[in-house]
Amino acid sequence: MIIVPIALLLLTVFVLLVVALRWFMGRYATTATAHLQGLSQDYLRKQEELKKRLEESERHYHEQLAKAQEEARQLKAQAIREANAERQQMLELARQEAERIMQQAMQARDALQRDVTQAVELKAVERACELLRQVLPEEFRQTVHRQWVEQLLSDGLIDAGRLQTGAKAQEAAVASAFALSDAQRGRLREGLAAAVGHALAWQETVEPALIAGLKITLGHVVLDGSLSSKLRELARQATEALRRNG
Repeated sequence: MIIVPIALLLLTVFVLLVVALRWFMGRYATTATAHLQGLSQDYLRKQEELKKRLEESERHYHEQLAKAQEEARQLKAQAIREANAERQQMLELARQEAERIMQQAMQARDALQRDVTQAVELKAVERACELLRQVLPEEFRQTVHRQWVEQLLSDGLIDAGRLQTGAKAQEAAVASAFALSDAQRGRLREGLAAAVGHALAWQETVEPALIAGLKITLGHVVLDGSLSSKLRELARQATEALRRNG
């Protein structure tokens, strides 16, 4: 009979345990569910934040990429402009250098041509003077020489104004196509001494290449009154006239 109350007691305890367990499990499940829901919402929130950050990072990346591409394009365009400008500058410098070289070459050519022309003209005049001296009879040349010297002395070959720079000279070097007469020599010495203001030592030579006339040297001053000098001057004037007219 005692067994029945014990069984009822055990049954009651068991029921109470089941009810308590169900209550505890239900409460734990609610708490766990709420916790899981909170974790899920936190996860979703963090996922949304991460998504926004990724989108922001991607947008920033594309902006930086576009900016870098634009800067690269501008740098490339600037480099091309600078290269073109430098190329144009180099071409201009090369053109100027080529023009300068061409100008120098033309000047050198003209100078060489003038030198050659002058040399040829001088050679031709010298040859003409030599032929003239050989062709003309000596007596005729002597007559021309005497008249030429007289004309030079009368026309003022010995001019004090022209001989100012030779005033310090101590010697007169006189070259004549033929020997001077005593009268001509005397007049010449007196005229030179009066022009420079003092007596001069005398050196006289005969140079047939002068054809007629004479040449006087006082230091650095040269008075050329020869027929050969006159022919060279006439040839030079004729050449210059032809160049101007040509």
